[in-house]
Amino acid sequence: MDFYVRFGELVRRRRTEMGLSQEILAEMSGLSRGTILNLEAGKFAAQLKNALDVAKIIGINLEEIDKLRTEVLFETELGSYPPEIKGIMKDKTEGTDEASS
Repeated sequence: MDFYVRFGELVRRRRTEMGLSQEILAEMSGLSRGTILNLEAGKFAAQLKNALDVAKIIGINLEEIDKLRTEVLFETELGSYPPEIKGIMKDKTEGTDEASS
């Protein structure tokens, strides 16, 4: 799956978890609802700065974006993570869940 699509899904999921409509997020970020819609649809019509502004508002940090980029890179270039990397990523994810519990 394309990075922009995955990023859009992450934005949509975080926005809905926060109980924000696209209209409210658009107002908060100074963008149009159409830009938010395109961003969430993976069309990435928003410039990078706009995408990062939206991410910041809804609590998506650069580490999450980099992790997503790495996942997409492995999936598109290698078909999936090598087994040893899958284990490391799983351990990191489980550790994050435990820390937030």
